Amino acid sequence: MTDGSIFLNGTRTAIEIGRTAVRSDSFEQLVTSSGPSLESFVAEQPLLERLHEQYPVDSWDAAQERLTATEVATAASRELLYFATAIHNLNHIFHPESVLIISRFQLLSEVLCEAARKVIPQRKVIPMVYDPVQACYGATDIVFQQFFRTAGSRNSSR
Repeated sequence: MTDGSIFLNGTRTAIEIGRTAVRSDSFEQLVTSSGPSLESFVAEQPLLERLHEQYPVDSWDAAQERLTATEVATAASRELLYFATAIHNLNHIFHPESVLIISRFQLLSEVLCEAARKVIPQRKVIPMVYDPVQACYGATDIVFQQFFRTAGSRNSSR
């Protein structure tokens, strides 16, 4: 969030960091985005697989019922470090007012937010469970903001 609005990149979309490169063995991997990405470590499925190595959970619903945020964070410490590194770097570049972390599961949102708070304690980090209706409102709001900003700037230049 910047100036109370969702931060938009040059293509007028909110920043989604899943394809952020985590590490690369060559320049070609970076150019082709063929190296490991953040989402290959911190998306729901890879994190669930990591949890399953230590706990008898086969879904995020089961994880939410049986595990604490501390247990999840301990089991996924390497993955959370990758995530926190990406958040730290983006904070350094963009200096947002706040960061919104959206996941389909409250436990995952909270764990990711706690990792972000550790590296950007000066920012407000907000966990949120994905809601398709709210996502639609947010997308509509972005479109309207851009339309009226563009329309306003056209009118003011006359």
